[in-house]
Amino acid sequence: MKGTELLTALRKHFSEVNKNESITDSALARQLGQTPASISQWKTRQTDLTPLQIVHLLKRYRAAVEAELAERSIAPIVEFFPISPVLSKQGKKTEIFSIKEGGGDHPYRAGIKKALSECQGLYVFYDSRGRALYAGKTNKQSLWNEINGTFNRDRGQLQSLRIVGHPERRKEYKRYDEKTRQITPITMPLHELAAYFSAYEVHPLMISNLESLVIRSFANDLLNKKMEHFGTKSRKK
Repeated sequence: MKGTELLTALRKHFSEVNKNESITDSALARQLGQTPASISQWKTRQTDLTPLQIVHLLKRYRAAVEAELAERSIAPIVEFFPISPVLSKQGKKTEIFSIKEGGGDHPYRAGIKKALSECQGLYVFYDSRGRALYAGKTNKQSLWNEINGTFNRDRGQLQSLRIVGHPERRKEYKRYDEKTRQITPITMPLHELAAYFSAYEVHPLMISNLESLVIRSFANDLLNKKMEHFGTKSRKK
């Protein structure tokens, strides 16, 4: 195989991967872990590539892919952002914040919502003291939809605080009545406990294992009922 034939096939492949984007020599060199000078030499080479040269190409390509994976494995979108609950447009659920301010959109909050709507990964809810309450993941729907879905979800007895149930209706205060109002476990939805959230874009291949790691990091603090497992695929020795 001539170098030009291999470059043509590789250029076609990466163009399809990048949705028919034109692939320059420099871009192709980055994808393959090569230098632009090496690409130029392949284009002018008249003899066939040797098996050893192809092996070296595969090794460099694998190293380039691993480096890209490490670089893109996890990236913060927002951290410890204060939650300001608002009703959705339909009024059927609560959203973690609104992008509206005055007669337009708040640019910072609008940017966060856009990023959350475009990405998948991990998220963590925190209480008012900054302690982790709940960690979750999404590798299908957007972080924005997943976070708001979890924020509205009733998780039963997993979420409870020991507080006093004071009357909510209009009722006259009587001192002797207060003696009967003891501190008891009260079930509370996440949206009444969460004060902040963080969200991270994570490479799809790492989402599940990173969620498992995060949950283990807060094993005795999170409201999560299920202790997620690490990948079950064993490596052959």
